[in-house]
Amino acid sequence: MRRIWIFLLIIAALLPCAAVAQTSDLDIDMDAGRISYQSRASATLSSALPLKDGTLLLVLREGDAVPDGPVAPDSDIPFPEVARKVTLLRIADDGSLLWTQTFGEAEGSVGLLPLCEAADGSVLALADHSVEQKLQYRQLRRFSMQDGSLIWSGDKQAAQEDTGERAYPVGDGYLWETIHDRGRSTTPRYYALHAADGTQRWQVDDTRTVPVLHTALTAPQGTLLMGNAWSDVAKDYNFCAALVDATGNVVWRKVYAELGASTFMCGAVSPTGQLAAVALVGSIDGPRQDVLVTLDAATGDLRAGDSWPAKDILPPTMIASGDGWLICAARRDDGKQPGFRFYTADANGKVTKEGDTSFAADYVLGPRLLTWSGALWMDYELRRPDAQICQLQRIQP
Repeated sequence: MRRIWIFLLIIAALLPCAAVAQTSDLDIDMDAGRISYQSRASATLSSALPLKDGTLLLVLREGDAVPDGPVAPDSDIPFPEVARKVTLLRIADDGSLLWTQTFGEAEGSVGLLPLCEAADGSVLALADHSVEQKLQYRQLRRFSMQDGSLIWSGDKQAAQEDTGERAYPVGDGYLWETIHDRGRSTTPRYYALHAADGTQRWQVDDTRTVPVLHTALTAPQGTLLMGNAWSDVAKDYNFCAALVDATGNVVWRKVYAELGASTFMCGAVSPTGQLAAVALVGSIDGPRQDVLVTLDAATGDLRAGDSWPAKDILPPTMIASGDGWLICAARRDDGKQPGFRFYTADANGKVTKEGDTSFAADYVLGPRLLTWSGALWMDYELRRPDAQICQLQRIQP
C-alpha cells in the first residue's frame, strides 16, 4: 500500500477583521494549500461542496460576538451558537474568489446545508431557522452558481413537537428523512431518495433499514444507510447498516451484534466500492474502543478490522485515500495543546500509522475531510479568546 503521512498543518498569521463576511476577511494561499477566514464573531465553516466545474462552494455561518477570556476545553457550548448570517463563497481551483452572497435573519439563527448540484449548475440546499435554539422550520432553496442569488424557495416545513425533517447529500441527489418521535408516535420514519430536481426515486421506512440514521453514502450497488439499531438482547444500541438499490429494494440489512454495544461514528466508500466504518464499541460505564471495520458493500458481511482506545473527541471523520483509509479526529485534552489525531489504514482496515498535530488555540472543532481539485483537504475551526478561525487546509500525501 502507498502509505499516507500527514504534514503538520501551518496556520498563517491573520489580520484582525470585521465580523461581516467580506472578501477582505479571507486569506487564500493556494501555494500553501490554505483557505482561511477569521472573525471576531462566532463563525463556522459549515460546509464545503466541490462543484462539477472544479470550483468550490463554501458556506460560512456567523453569529454573536466571541466572548473575552479563555475558553474551557470541556465546555458544552464554548461560544454562542446563534448564527445571524450565512455567507456563500465560490472559489476557483486557482484560489481566486469568484463571488460572495450573504443572507440572514433579523431574529433567531439561520443555517444552510448544500445538498447537490443540479444539471443546470444550480445548487439545492436545506435552510433552517431557529429561535432560542429551537427549530422553527426547514425549507429547500435553490441558488444560482453564477452569483449566489436565490432562484427558488420551497414550502416551509414547520417543526412540530413529534415530527421533523432532515436531509443528507447523496451522490447527485439527496436523502430526505421524515422523523417521528417514537415516544409520541407509532408512525415509522421514512427515508426518501430524491434527484436534484426534486423527483422522488424511492421511499423506505426505518423498520426495514436503519432506525437511527447517521449518514447515507453512495456505492456502486446503491445507497448505503448507516447508523444504529436498538438491541433488546443487549439492552443497548448496535451499529446497523442497510443497502437500498436504485429502485428502492432493500438488498440487505445488518445489525452487527458481534461488535457488542456499539455506535456508528463515520464511514466511507472506496472508488472500487469497498465500505469501511468506524464504530465506538463498549458500554457507557466500561472501557470503550474505536473500531475500524471493513464491510462487503454488496452483502454487508463484516470483514477484518482494527481497534484502538477511544481517546479522541468524537465524532471522527474518514475518507478513502489511495488503496486504504484516512481517519481524523479532534484529540482529547491530554496535557497537550488542542489538535487533531490522524490514522491511516490499509484496505483490510489495519491501522498502519498514527500521528497528531497541535495548534495555539483554546479549542479545535471538526475536522471534515474532502477531495477537491485533485487533492485531499480538511476543514476545521480554531477558537481563540479574541477570534475564531475557519480553515480549509490541503493535506499532502
